[in-house]
Amino acid sequence: MTGLLRALVWSTVIGLCSGTALRAAPIDDCGKPRGAAALAPCSQVVDDEKERPATRALARLLRARAALDLADLERAEADIAAAVAVTPNNPFAYRLRGRLHSLQGKETEARADFTKAVELPQTPTSKYISHLERGQFLVRNMDLQEARADFDAAVRLDPTKAAAYVGRAVATKTAGDIPNALADLDRAKAVEPGYKQTYLERGDLLLAEKRYPEAIADFEAAFAIDAKDARALRGRTAANALAKAAGTPASPAPSASPAPPPAAAPAASPPPAPSIASPAAPPPAAPSTAAPAAPPADAPATATPTQGHDVRARSIPWIASRSPARSGYS
Repeated sequence: MTGLLRALVWSTVIGLCSGTALRAAPIDDCGKPRGAAALAPCSQVVDDEKERPATRALARLLRARAALDLADLERAEADIAAAVAVTPNNPFAYRLRGRLHSLQGKETEARADFTKAVELPQTPTSKYISHLERGQFLVRNMDLQEARADFDAAVRLDPTKAAAYVGRAVATKTAGDIPNALADLDRAKAVEPGYKQTYLERGDLLLAEKRYPEAIADFEAAFAIDAKDARALRGRTAANALAKAAGTPASPAPSASPAPPPAAAPAASPPPAPSIASPAAPPPAAPSTAAPAAPPADAPATATPTQGHDVRARSIPWIASRSPARSGYS
């Protein structure tokens, strides 16, 4: 009986230890939430002197990311500076500081930070993010050829993720090459069908091209992923109104969208065009000459027929706000 009791006690102790091991560590509690929800758990790690310096530095960076979500630039700047002092070769730190400098209007400093993040030794996953974020920064600053080079590099690192294809599509669309932009968005759908941004960008592009039924279908696909997405709602509302004004059926034709290439083909990236500013094919003819109604004034992310494809006429919110956690990498 004593032996049986001892075995039960040990099994209980082992079970408790296993349960403790399965519980998320404080740094995990800090890294999972975003915005205000991340401040308290990250501060707990930062203030815990028993944690390793590198762990506390990472918590500072995660808290800085939360502060950037909340537009608290002063707090973010202090945390990033403290983290860089402890871990000066952390690409995440330079990507965050690049975002901070860009929000502060310090574009030269931001470019230097994003470049530093790309050049540092890091894992392929981190390298993908670094190229992706520098590419997004370069699109915002209209350096389209350099942006494409970053997205090309990201695609080579991981051709199974949609974000780089979408970024390259935005750069290509901004340069006026609509067919190749659509081809990249089709690749994004093929490799990662659940990536919402693909459908938002494709919907905006097709809306500007006056291909309203296809645009409506893409905004509906975005809604299927996120029923609360405001950009999808604005785009769908505008596309329905413009389709009605043009006398176009709201339901898309079955063959309106080209068939995407196989998802398993890693070399999906098309060869670069001789000039990024030269469209590979003329845009489709407008179905009607009727003057469309303008979308709501608070819809900066929706391209309108008068805006065309100039990225400077809108804010590209997904590019402005992406982070490692949101892009599926950490």
